[in-house]
Amino acid sequence: MEKSSGVKSIIKAFAILEQLNDAEELSISELSAALEMDKTTVHRIVNTIKDTGFVSQNPITKKYSNTMKFYAYGKNVLKKNELGDIARPYIRQIAQLTGETANLGIRVDNQVIYIDRAQSESGVQVATTTGRSIPMYCTGMGKAIMAYLSEGEINSMLSSTELIAYTHNTAVTKDDVLKQLEEVRKRKIAIDHEEFEVGLIAFGAPIFNSDGEPIAAISISCPSLRYDRKKQGAFFEKLLSDAATIISMKLGYTNNPLQK
Repeated sequence: MEKSSGVKSIIKAFAILEQLNDAEELSISELSAALEMDKTTVHRIVNTIKDTGFVSQNPITKKYSNTMKFYAYGKNVLKKNELGDIARPYIRQIAQLTGETANLGIRVDNQVIYIDRAQSESGVQVATTTGRSIPMYCTGMGKAIMAYLSEGEINSMLSSTELIAYTHNTAVTKDDVLKQLEEVRKRKIAIDHEEFEVGLIAFGAPIFNSDGEPIAAISISCPSLRYDRKKQGAFFEKLLSDAATIISMKLGYTNNPLQK
């Protein structure tokens, strides 16, 4: 099957980025010659990449080079891999101790992406999939992260996010979300009472990096029909809080708000 023009353009874009990675600066003509690619095509693709901030043009030489944005993304990948290795034994232990599903998620813009999970061995299981994205404002992991962002970041996030009513329990006004985030900060744990999915309760605790930024969260998800607040509530919250604190410390954070 022949590749579409869109796929071909993506392949050409990566070829250009790789070529720039091997040189300090290259002109359109130099890129065209090195890649045996039409100058007009190279110019169009380079300028498209430039608009994303991954390539810059030297105002003096007029040549192009990759930017430090690649370095920032590379650091994030390394941190995420480190995070997964550190957190994995704890989410597995939580799943074993609770009989429920434990999850690890990272913040990506206004969403949380599941990057790991430990499935429970109980009869009724909560289906969570790695790679799945969920909203911040109405989920356990999302609210756990969001509560510890700066006021400016929270306001920016709420301004750029459509507050959808996923269930009858979903907070759909800015004031209601802010009240919930304040409650998260008070009890150090975020709770999703069937706010994203009917029949599902989730508890979330934030994970902080060495700079004190909430970059991820761990959670326990369980069917609401199986949840007993008196027997499980405090137990779930302590397990998550303790695990999140240890993971944060292993990532280099020494002043975890969860310990205050």
